[in-house]
Amino acid sequence: MEAAGPAARFIPPIGVMGADGRPCSIRVLPLARQDRDALGGEGAVMVTVSTPDTAPAVDAMAETYGFTPAETRILEQLCSGHAPPEIAAGLDVSLSTVKTHLLQMFRKTGLHRQADLVKLGYSLGLPLREL
Repeated sequence: MEAAGPAARFIPPIGVMGADGRPCSIRVLPLARQDRDALGGEGAVMVTVSTPDTAPAVDAMAETYGFTPAETRILEQLCSGHAPPEIAAGLDVSLSTVKTHLLQMFRKTGLHRQADLVKLGYSLGLPLREL
């Protein structure tokens, strides 16, 4: 499933307390038209929840926003704390290539900073229920 284009731009998570007293973040993302149509409804959304110990949801984020495999590899490295020059060296690509992929990820998510990509990766968590 993919989040809807411009409507799925960065939406801040909702902070709540879990049943166990730990803080959780809940995020609601509208689904892309093809997923809404497949479900037969106009108001279909994906709901995710994350806790402080949630690992970054790189694969879910890549699927949600339609990241390419190269963009996904760069996101994994960002979420591991690596800077673009380190990512370029580790993936054996130019820094310009990494920056181009970052720009595409910003365009797809509506974000503007690397830190926000990482924050989104950690905040997505796992879907509460797959539709």
